[in-house]
Amino acid sequence: MGMENDLASDQKQSREIENGTECEIESRSRAFDSLKHESVWQSLKEQGIRNAYINIIKNIYRESKACIRLESTGDVFPINRGVRQGDPLSPKLFTAVLEQMFRKLNWEHLGLIINGARLNHLRFADDLVIMEEDPLLLEFMTQSLVERSREVGLEINISKTKMMTNSVPVDITINGQKLEYVEEYVYLGQIISPNDQTSKEINKRIATGWNKYWALKEITKSKKIIYEDQEKDL
Repeated sequence: MGMENDLASDQKQSREIENGTECEIESRSRAFDSLKHESVWQSLKEQGIRNAYINIIKNIYRESKACIRLESTGDVFPINRGVRQGDPLSPKLFTAVLEQMFRKLNWEHLGLIINGARLNHLRFADDLVIMEEDPLLLEFMTQSLVERSREVGLEINISKTKMMTNSVPVDITINGQKLEYVEEYVYLGQIISPNDQTSKEINKRIATGWNKYWALKEITKSKKIIYEDQEKDL
């Protein structure tokens, strides 16, 4: 719950200050499928991973091949992009590329001051939040991120990128598309909003709990399941 709590705390603080706060929540299109392999190897190397380990991973991906099967099976071709879906190593490779990408962004002077520390973004897998008081600077941050993302094979999903503000909305356009402003957004399972949505968030969590209960009702009440009492020594 760390990241969503940080974001909720930032939103709460933004309601208590006079300056406007712009928040942009982004997602990437088919992120794991499009990473350039060279970007992965370079990121691992620059973050201090031993060459022996990098070479092992290279060998795994060097042998990756695929074919297309319709009415018949097509020719086999090598896979030169993306990381393997379902592989426990894949999220770490993706995170390494993102980390290296952000290290190259000149954002040290941008973002919000939260409890004496500067915070300009939060990221979890391919979901990203960018924060800045000045909408023009936020547009600059977004554009620079789009450019860096393309270098490693990633594309920002504009249709899933939303804006929030506690001030007057200012149009931000990326690649000819105007970003949409929303009153609230569910980020990592929690409602994020410039307004106080505590009651709505509590009700949402209660509803989620009941939905899970009803989905498993046939299992939890099944007479075919034998429950064993376990005594615990206190």
